[in-house]
Amino acid sequence: LLDDVDDDDDDDDTVAADDTFLVRGIADRLDFEGKVLRIVDYKTGKAPCFKYSREVNERIANEAFWQLKIYALMLRENGRFPDVRYLKLLYLGEETPGD
Repeated sequence: LLDDVDDDDDDDDTVAADDTFLVRGIADRLDFEGKVLRIVDYKTGKAPCFKYSREVNERIANEAFWQLKIYALMLRENGRFPDVRYLKLLYLGEETPGD
């Protein structure tokens, strides 16, 4: 916990390795094929437009997948689902004309 960090040393702002934090979330959909797990997250908005530079498009995609990556990590580290191979964002929003 950040409250446990020793503030006397200004050069070291790290948190001790034994500190923990709580992460909560609800996965929209989990599909199982044998021991392989697929995680699907539904989004109510429109899918992002990848019309920018490669770097900007990668940042947009990484930000959108952040939640799914956390879910996959938690399930893998839990030990019950070591083989998470499929992460998908499914956008439910309407597309505008010309998209």
